[in-house]
Amino acid sequence: MKFVVIGIGVGGAKLSYQKETLGNAGYTASKMADNGVESVRIFDDKGKEYSLDDGWEAFRRSKP
Repeated sequence: MKFVVIGIGVGGAKLSYQKETLGNAGYTASKMADNGVESVRIFDDKGKEYSLDDGWEAFRRSKP
């Protein structure tokens, strides 16, 4: 399953990043939010939305 992380950056620029796992999407979403990107959201390839907490928890579980 693939995931997409979207948000609104500086000047209203739309940002979108494709990731292979929910953990990778969670990490990217967290970093985007930390850097001031607004309205950060995570979706899977079927359109289901995941919270930033879900993504971050998946990232934490994926670490050795």
